Amino acid sequence: MIILCEDLQQRTFLTRTLAKLGFEPKRFRRIALPAGKGSGEQYVREQFPVEVKAFRSRAARMQLGLVVMMDADAQSVQSHYLQLDAMLQSSLLPIRAANERIAILIPKWNIETWIHFLFGDVERT
Repeated sequence: MIILCEDLQQRTFLTRTLAKLGFEPKRFRRIALPAGKGSGEQYVREQFPVEVKAFRSRAARMQLGLVVMMDADAQSVQSHYLQLDAMLQSSLLPIRAANERIAILIPKWNIETWIHFLFGDVERT
């Protein structure tokens, strides 16, 4: 499993959630986090085509998955999906196909809300 995200909190969340789902953490490849300068969201956007290209080159012969997480912040979730598609197209890569094992998670609320929800601390609305 390849993990690309904005910050340590998201990485921890994804690592623990995927482990709970039965994936082996020792087999995860966690992409380096941004070095503290610039936007984590920009970092994910710029790394996305690089990781998709690497994923696609190995996915046919290996059981791989790519999980990408970035905060929605003030933008809509749809605008983030469109930005990621545009990053692929500008790198001359096709956009994500429905059958590819690429998951993109874009929480609209703080990641803490997701954590509380998954542990049953927040009512479903």
